[in-house]
Formats: sequence, C-alpha cells, structure tokens
Amino acid sequence: AYIKRRSNLILLAENTPLVPAEELANCLRESLLCLKTAGVAGALETAPSLQGLLLPAPLAALAYDFFEAETEQLYPSLRKLQVMLTGDAALCLQVRAMAPGAALPPPWQAERLENAGASLRQSRENDAILLCLTLPEGRLRP
Repeated sequence: AYIKRRSNLILLAENTPLVPAEELANCLRESLLCLKTAGVAGALETAPSLQGLLLPAPLAALAYDFFEAETEQLYPSLRKLQVMLTGDAALCLQVRAMAPGAALPPPWQAERLENAGASLRQSRENDAILLCLTLPEGRLRP
C-alpha cells in the first residue's frame, strides 16, 4: 500500500503543488487496512477541519513517510494503531501505537523535519508509544 499511495502523492505533486488533505487521509487509511490483514488493529480519525484543506505536496509526503517509517520500526511488537489527523491551528498527525516492550523509535529525520518547520514529540504511556508530528499552519498553504 505504501508504494502505491506514495507514488500517487508523487503523481499528484507533478500536476499541482497542493494536494487535498483527504489524500493523506486515504494513504493512512489504506496502510491501516493492510496492517489489519497482518493482525494489527487500527483506526483513523480525521477532524472536520481537514475538509477543503490543501497541503503542499512535500508536506503530505513527509507526513506519510513519517507514518510508514515509524510503523515499520514498531511492527515486530505492534498490536494496535490509533491515528488522528487534524488541521486546526496546525497539521497534526498523532499516532498511538500499542507496542508492548518496544523502545521509543530514534528521532526521525531531524534535518528533514527542521527544513519543513515541523516538530516531533515522542513519549511512552505504559505499553503505548505516542508520536505527534506537527507542522505550523503557516506552512500549510504556500
């Protein structure tokens, strides 16, 4: 699913610099569906504020790359994923991964995040790993 959806983001970016936030949600939704076939429960919640929101294509790609890389890293102990995508004051991709015994992933591509003006928070809550990728609203629209 990742290769298919990531390729779709690349093709969209060739035609327009902005992509609907719903495209990112579709990428996440399809990845969660594939994880379900591998025994990992998952759910995606999207905020109403995403409707009509246009993202710079590189931002959509960054968010999806982040999700896939972190999911892949946690996969051996991953049991459940809860994903929330919001676009109120900032685009925020929150991931709550139930991964008993897993260590916090190492910081993900710090230079790429910094160049995008993004921030990443990671924490642990019992058997859950919490990840939050945030991009300031000023970067949502060119």
